[in-house]
Formats: sequence, C-alpha cells, structure tokens
Amino acid sequence: ASGSTLINGRTAIIGSAVTAGDAVAVQDGQAQLILPQATIQAVAHTRFRLEHGRRAIRLSAGMIKITGRMPVQVMTRSLAPGSSQAVYIVKRANGIVYVAALRGSVTLSGAGQPYTLRASHGVRFADLQTQNPAGTSGLSPWLTFWLAVAAFIASWFAVYEATKPGASSSIASPSF
Repeated sequence: ASGSTLINGRTAIIGSAVTAGDAVAVQDGQAQLILPQATIQAVAHTRFRLEHGRRAIRLSAGMIKITGRMPVQVMTRSLAPGSSQAVYIVKRANGIVYVAALRGSVTLSGAGQPYTLRASHGVRFADLQTQNPAGTSGLSPWLTFWLAVAAFIASWFAVYEATKPGASSSIASPSF
C-alpha cells in the first residue's frame, strides 16, 4: 500500500493479512491485495469489505480494479467475472455505479435478467441507496467514468512499479 490504508480501522502495513469479514479503507494513495483467486487494486477514498462465505468484495465507495475470479457486490447487484483471466473496474460515486470490463467478461445480476459485459464495454446504473444521485461534475457520467478509468490505470501503473520484483508494497492474504 502507498498512502494510508486501514484494515478494520487500524493502519495497515506492508504485508498485512486480510481475511474474510475485514473492512478495508484506502484513505489516500492506493492499495493492492493479493488473494489466491484474484488481485484487488483500490485507489484513494475507497471502502470495501471481504464478505464471509461468498468470497466476494462488497464495495461501499470508491473504485476497485479486479484481476481474476473475485465477484463484487454493489448494493443489491452482483458482478461475477467470466474467467480467472477477467479484468474489470467497478466505481461507486455520487449515486452512480459504473462497471467496465477491460478483459474477458463480467456478468451483472440482481436487477431483472443477468447482463454480460464483454471486454471494452461498460454499464452504469443508479445507486438507489444514495440520497442525492446527482453528480457534482458538469461532465457527462460516461466521460467522468472513462476519465476515472484512465486515472485508475495510471494509479495501477504506480502500484505495478512499486510491486516489481525487489519492491514489496502489497498487502497479501494467503488465508482468504
């Protein structure tokens, strides 16, 4: 992790273990969790929990990038990657949830018929749990989303550079 990351309200250090039920809050910078089935990268202002039993991430706020077979829960919706090679981004902000499949496919369920996103495709939907769904930006939601994806990729590159062989700045959890 670079910046300030909390696990269950306590400051995380490099190599901190994360297990089912743990709440993770990336306050600034970015964090990377390496799990047996997936890698999760999160940017500043992101909060999520590793769900018990379901082996899924419940995203409360912010943006995460998933590489591998880790489902994500957002509100009443579920996102399931199509393979262990899948790469996708989920962002929850300003009353809107954005999902982009970067590689492979991701199936969205929980609101009518399941919908499968193919690589290079995205979808957005209203976060009904948010009182004020209006965005704070004058930009269109899709432009805002793709700008956020570009910023996330830039952050990911910084994480990649920090986690090259010889540099150890990841939070690893072999027990999840």
